[in-house]
Amino acid sequence: MFLGKLKVRSKMLALLVGVSTLSIGAVCVAFIRYDSQSSAQAKHQTMDVLGAAIAGAAAGPTAFQDTKSAIYVLDTLSAEPTAQWAGIYLHTPKDEKTDGTLLAAWPEEGSAAPETLDPIQGYHDGVLTIHAPVKGQGGQVGDLVIQLSTTDLQARSEDMAGIALKVLIVTSLLVTLLAVLVQRLITGPIDRLVQGAHKVSEEGDYSVRVVLENQDEFGELAGTFNAMLEGIQERDAELVAHQEKLEERVRQRTRDLDQRNAAMRLVLDNVDQGLVSLSPEGVLAEERSAAFDAMLGQPTEGETLGGRLSRLDPKAGEWFSLCWESLTDGFLPLEMAIEQLPQELQLDDAHFTLSFKPLLDGEQLQGMLAVITDVTSEVEQRRKESVQRERLAVFQHLMRDREAFSSFLDEASGIVASLRADSGDDAVTQRQLHTLKGNAGIYGLERWATRCHALEQQYIDGEPVSEQTLDQLAADWSAFTTEVRTLAGEHSAGGLVIDAQELQGLRHLLRSGVSSARVEEELERLSGERVVNRLDHLGRSASELARKLGKPLPTVEVNAGGFRLDRETYSELWSSLVHLVRNAVDHGLEDAEGRAQAGKPAQGTLRMRLSPYRGAPSEALVLGTVPQQGLCLEIQDDGSGIAWERIAQRAAQAGLPADTPLDHFAALFADGLSSREQVSETSGRGVGMAAVLDEVKALGGAISVRSEPGEGSHWKLWLPHAQAARARLVA
Repeated sequence: MFLGKLKVRSKMLALLVGVSTLSIGAVCVAFIRYDSQSSAQAKHQTMDVLGAAIAGAAAGPTAFQDTKSAIYVLDTLSAEPTAQWAGIYLHTPKDEKTDGTLLAAWPEEGSAAPETLDPIQGYHDGVLTIHAPVKGQGGQVGDLVIQLSTTDLQARSEDMAGIALKVLIVTSLLVTLLAVLVQRLITGPIDRLVQGAHKVSEEGDYSVRVVLENQDEFGELAGTFNAMLEGIQERDAELVAHQEKLEERVRQRTRDLDQRNAAMRLVLDNVDQGLVSLSPEGVLAEERSAAFDAMLGQPTEGETLGGRLSRLDPKAGEWFSLCWESLTDGFLPLEMAIEQLPQELQLDDAHFTLSFKPLLDGEQLQGMLAVITDVTSEVEQRRKESVQRERLAVFQHLMRDREAFSSFLDEASGIVASLRADSGDDAVTQRQLHTLKGNAGIYGLERWATRCHALEQQYIDGEPVSEQTLDQLAADWSAFTTEVRTLAGEHSAGGLVIDAQELQGLRHLLRSGVSSARVEEELERLSGERVVNRLDHLGRSASELARKLGKPLPTVEVNAGGFRLDRETYSELWSSLVHLVRNAVDHGLEDAEGRAQAGKPAQGTLRMRLSPYRGAPSEALVLGTVPQQGLCLEIQDDGSGIAWERIAQRAAQAGLPADTPLDHFAALFADGLSSREQVSETSGRGVGMAAVLDEVKALGGAISVRSEPGEGSHWKLWLPHAQAARARLVA
C-alpha cells in the first residue's frame, strides 16, 4: 500500500493535520447548518407576527369587501424587502360561491398573487408562504396570504460558509505548524533508532548505541535496543571463541580421521575378504576393500551389486536383484529376505561365499555390508578330501565285494551312456539319474551323488541340460572307472568266484555220475552272480543310510537261498532296488523316539529273502503279470508302513485315479508322486519306485505289497525263472 511506503514522520503529520482539519470542518458545517435552520425559523416567526398584524388591520376592509382600503393595508409590506406579493381572499359560507375569491393584491400592478386561494404554506421552492386568517366580529371573513423570498437566508448561509472556510484554512495552517513541531518530538527518537539499526545491518557494527534522554516508551525501546546490541556483542565474542576452539577441534578431528582412514585403507588394502557396503538401492559404496576389486572387478560409479554380478554370472545377478527387491519392499522379514540372497558364487575355477549383514538405524534399513570370501582353496581341499574318501570307499568295497562293485561300475557306465544318447523322455532320464545317484550314495561316491542330484533338479526346474554337461559327465565317469579298475588290477567284471560250499557241491555232483550235460548246466549256473552278495550290499546300504539320517542301525536279515542269477539279465533290477531299500529306511523305519512311542524295539528290522515259488500268489495289490513259476524276492521292514491316505490325496491332486486300493498302489509308482513334503538328496523326487516297476515288468514279472499303518511293509517281486528250482546251490 501507498501509506506503507511513507515514513512515520509523514504519517504522523498527515494524521494530525487530517484529524484536526476534519474536526474543525465538521464543526463549521454544523455551525452553518444550525445558523441556516435558526435563521429560517426566526424569519418564519417574524413573518407570522407581521401576517397576524396585517390580517387584524384588514379585518374591516375585508368584512365590507373594501378593496381599496384592503390594498392600502397591504401596502405596508413595502417596508419588507423580501416580500414578493400578498393577497386577501374572501371567506364566505360553503353554500356561497365567493369563497376563496381574491379581494385585494399587493403590489397592485403586476401582481403575482393567484386569483384563487392556494392552500400551500411554509417554505417551498425557495420561497416562504404565510397564511393568516382575517377575522371580524362574526368570525373569519377572509384569508391573508403573503409570499416572501428566501434569498436573504441563502445570502446569510453563503456568508457563514465563507467565514467557516476562512476559519478552517487558518486553523489548518496553525494545526500543520503545530504538528510539524510536535512530530519531531516523536519521530526524532525513531529516526535515531533507525539510523542505529541501519548502521548495524549495513556495517555489522554492534558497538553502536542509541542515546535518548526521554523516559517514555521510546526511551525504553532505545534501552532495550542497546541491551540487545550489547548481548549480541557478548555472544559474538563467545561465538568467536567457540569458533576458534571448534576450528581447532575440527582440524584435530580431521587429522584423526585422516589417520583412521589411512589405517582403514591399509586394512582394506590388505584384508583377504571383499568388503563393501551397499545402499538401500543396492548401489556399491566407493569405499571397499582391494580384495573386492580383485575378486569381482572394479565397478563403475553408481553400479549395483546385482549389476556387477550380472556381468560375471547373469543367473546369479538376476537372482540377487530379485531377492534384493523382496528385501527392500518389506514383504518378507528381514532375516528371511537376507537368507534368500545368493550365498555362493562360482566364476570359472574360483569359488566365493557371500554373506550379508544389515546396517540398521533402529528398525530402518540404512544399507547392507557385503562380505565376499574366496574359498577356492577350501573347495579344492574339500574336493581332494572327497576324492580321498571316495578312493578309500572304493578300496573298501573292492576288498569286501569286488564282484558287486564291478557290476555297479558296469551298470553305472551303461546309465551314463544312455544319458548321452538322449532318449527324449525326461521321465526315463530322471529315473536313470535317480538310480545312479542312489547307487553312488550307497558306495560312498558323494561327488557323483551330488552331481546327479543337481542334474535332477535342473530337469525338474525345466532347465535344459546341455550336451556339453552330459559329455563332461561321461568323460569324468570314464576317467573315474579307469582309475578304479587300475586300482583293482582289472579292467572288467570278469572272473569267477566260488566259495568252499559251492566247490564241495560241484565235487559231489561229479562223483554222483550225472551226465556231462548236467555238469555243464551246473557250471553255467556257477558263472552267474551270487544273489547273496547283492542282498548283503543292499543291507549295508540300508545301514549306512540309517546312520546318515540319525536313525538306529537296523538289523538286516538276508536269505539268498544260495541262488545265482545271470549278471546281465538282472543287473538293472539290482540297481533299481536301491530305491525300495532306501524308501524302507527313510520313509518306513522310525527314529528312536518314534519307535519307543510305538512300543517297538529300538532297532528296526529289514529282511530280504529270495525263494522259488510255483502257482499264482494270493496277493491283493499286484502290478504286472505274475509268472506261473519263478523266484520271489521279498523285502520286509517293521516300520510305520505306507501312508495310504496321503498317497491317495497326492494322487487326486495329480489327477490320477484314486478310488480303489489298487489305484493307490499304482500311484506309488507314478512319476513325480511322493509322500514326502520336501525333496532331499535321499528321497522325495517320486521317480525311484517307477524305476523299480519298470525293471520288474521288463523281466516279465510283477510286484506286490502288504502294508498296514504301524506294522511296516512287505514287498514281493515275482520274477520268472525257468530253472528256479535248480538256480540254487546243489548240495
